[in-house]
Formats: sequence, C-alpha cells, structure tokens
Amino acid sequence: ADASSTVHAHLKCCTPLHLAAYKGHEAVALRLLGAAPAAAGVRDGRTRRTPAQWARRAGHLRLAERLTDVLRA
Repeated sequence: ADASSTVHAHLKCCTPLHLAAYKGHEAVALRLLGAAPAAAGVRDGRTRRTPAQWARRAGHLRLAERLTDVLRA
C-alpha cells in the first residue's frame, strides 16, 4: 500500500476528536466536545480506544485527563 492509502485507512477508523486528542490540539478537542460531549466515549474502529486513550498514548496527559473527566460527568 502506498502512503496515501495508509493515511486514508487511518482516517476511516476514528473521529475528528480522536485526531485532535492524538495531536494534542486541546482547544480543538474541547470545541468538538462542546458540540458533541458523547464523542468522548466513542471508540475507534481499529483498536477500540477512546480519544482519551489516544491522547494518553501520544503523551498528552492533561488532555487525556480532561477527556476522561467528560466521561465521568
């Protein structure tokens, strides 16, 4: 598979919130949560991880905690 098909396959398995969490874009993630708080509990289609888990795996611990707090509310 070429690089573009790998990227497209990756994008099909997750939400914009997963991507914002993984990249550490806290302002974007919080804006997305404001529009759809339930998105914090959505699991990706490949690894079944939540956006908080994606953030944690990428080292964005503060963002991961904020996403987890939304799930607890």
